[in-house]
Amino acid sequence: MSDDVSPKRRSDWAAPLGWAALYLAVIALGRLVVLSETGLALFWPAAGVATLWLLRGTTRREVLLDGALVAAVTGLYFAPAGPLAAVLLAGANLAQASVVRLVLAHGARRPVLGDIGPSLGRPTDLLRLAYAAGAAAVVGSLLGTPASWALTGDLSWSTAPAWVVRNACGTYVVAATVIALREARRERGGERPALTAEPRRRAGAELALAVLATAALGSLVFGADAQLPVTYLVLATSAWIGNRFAPWVGALHSLGFGTAAVVVTLLGWGPFAVLADPTTRAVGLQVFVAVTTSLVLLLALGAGERAALTHRLRRSESRATSRAALLDAVTEAMSDGLCVSDSRGRVVLANSAAAELGGADASGRHVHDPAAVAQSRIDGRPAQADDLPHARALRGESVAPTDVVRLDPDTGAERVLSVSAVPLDHDTVVEVVDSRDAGGATGPTSATDATAGPLAVVLLRDVTRERADGRVLASFAGVVAHDLKNPLTTVLSWAEMARDELDAGGGDPTTVRAHLDRLEGAAGRMERLIDDLLAYTLAGSAALRPTGLDLDAVVDEVTRDLGLGGHVVVEHEHLGRVRADELLTRQLVANLVSNAAKYVAPGVVPRVRISSCERGDRLEVRVTDNGVGIDRNDRGRVFESFFRSAATGDYPGTGLGLAICQRAVDRHGGQISALEGPGGVGTTIVLTLPLEPAASPSPGSEFITLAAALPVEAPGEGPGPLAGSPLRPTD
Repeated sequence: MSDDVSPKRRSDWAAPLGWAALYLAVIALGRLVVLSETGLALFWPAAGVATLWLLRGTTRREVLLDGALVAAVTGLYFAPAGPLAAVLLAGANLAQASVVRLVLAHGARRPVLGDIGPSLGRPTDLLRLAYAAGAAAVVGSLLGTPASWALTGDLSWSTAPAWVVRNACGTYVVAATVIALREARRERGGERPALTAEPRRRAGAELALAVLATAALGSLVFGADAQLPVTYLVLATSAWIGNRFAPWVGALHSLGFGTAAVVVTLLGWGPFAVLADPTTRAVGLQVFVAVTTSLVLLLALGAGERAALTHRLRRSESRATSRAALLDAVTEAMSDGLCVSDSRGRVVLANSAAAELGGADASGRHVHDPAAVAQSRIDGRPAQADDLPHARALRGESVAPTDVVRLDPDTGAERVLSVSAVPLDHDTVVEVVDSRDAGGATGPTSATDATAGPLAVVLLRDVTRERADGRVLASFAGVVAHDLKNPLTTVLSWAEMARDELDAGGGDPTTVRAHLDRLEGAAGRMERLIDDLLAYTLAGSAALRPTGLDLDAVVDEVTRDLGLGGHVVVEHEHLGRVRADELLTRQLVANLVSNAAKYVAPGVVPRVRISSCERGDRLEVRVTDNGVGIDRNDRGRVFESFFRSAATGDYPGTGLGLAICQRAVDRHGGQISALEGPGGVGTTIVLTLPLEPAASPSPGSEFITLAAALPVEAPGEGPGPLAGSPLRPTD
């Protein structure tokens, strides 16, 4: 166990012994500048080293050990001067160091026998250190003054003040220099400390120039034969270094200059050497060094504090700018409109969606209040200005989403907006952006205006499509209920009649069979309607699986699979390839071909002609028939669910076929429309599908003609199912 413990014990004693050696060396150095007349040194750095030694400890054991060693080393060094002097000086130095530790611990609100961690990052830290050094010197003088008498055998009124000034100056200058240097290394993570608080080019050259200026002025002040009253000139370089460099640089500068001033004063040069009274000479020199050090450090710490505040301000500004940019990007990415109105009704913030929903001026820059342009409520009641959501929010009310109708002032188109608003208490200075085009200026102008009182945060959402879909859904439910109820009633009625015939003794087989045929027909109509509803739903919600498709092959396969009876002529050129969902494309072609074959005048052979041409990255497909055509007024509505043109009123169907076609085309990002056929005969359906990227269509003039056994449905019957396909054509 002793082998494990002895290295630790050696390491515990290494630091105190090192400090003891340094302390002895500094005492010896201080004794070299002692004035023979008073026995007091011009400068006493040992007071500062003893203070730093006692500040080193971070535990109770270390602090007590260091204090005992400070007293012991001091007493041993001065033992040759007599036991009384040795004891008094040991007690004085220990008391000084202890008082500094006590004051700094109290200022940092830390335990006296714990880790104090003295710092020098602010001017208040320097002032606290100066106060601690002064208080420590006063306490130490209570023992130091009799110790001086024991050393010299002389005691005068100036001995105590000289002791206080000498030890306070030594403690203050040395401790401030070392703490500043240690603070700089700690901030740099143990690396070489920076010369300046903020990075600056050619800082080393500037420091060298400042040192040369200090040396030149020092030579003028301390080296001139005739003592000139220009001692204040050295303060110029001190202010220079304090303002431009880090505190540790200023502290080292002051310590070096003070040491040089002590040496030249001992040699009999300079403004302090001419003072006849040695005590006055010592006090004057030490006060000069302390003032110079204070000036440099206060300026350096102030500059460092300003640099730190500037750095924090820049970081905060950068962080605020980044967050503002992120917030702007988020609001611009919103599909819903967001705007903020002040108490005067001005828009102080709005995203692009709000500008688009609420309208903008001719330049497209100035956003109007979107809620203020509402013409009426969704129920048709006129919208009063004081009852609009943003006005209510400005009165402190939270407004739930409310539907309002906005009329575009240019096109007259109606748009249904869901508008909600909440109040926001926010007193701030805002920048109101306007785009008044004065004198031909095109850029926006801004004016800063103080806005007090509540703000209104308005959210806008375009619900035109949703409300229209709601109306379609309501119509859809009504039509489905009606169209399903009629055949269901027929099924129930004929089933009841067939049962009555059977209950009457078997009944006439022919009559019963007729009842069953009608029952089967009604059930078939129900089945077709349900199939159409399923196809309509799948066309709008089924997952797309785009793939490369040869339209010629699709048309040929669908034409062969359709069983319509009679003869239908289908002609198509080389249509090309598209990238589309195969299931929806087959449903699309089946509906168009079956419609063209069904809606023809009696006795007319149905003819269907399919052609294509390239339109950019789209393939335009035209399906032309020789049927009964679509009235001009109905061409825009034939793609609505359950709509049936007047020309097709006598033909069976559910009115979902072209609605399914439009859904299929919309899902592929295309367009579909109905035109009049060539020569005013029949109809031409025009649609677009995406081209396959790797191939372009090669439409030609040669047509492929199919005379297939495509039975034309008899009146009252619908088209048959697609053979071998889960899809079937609708009307």
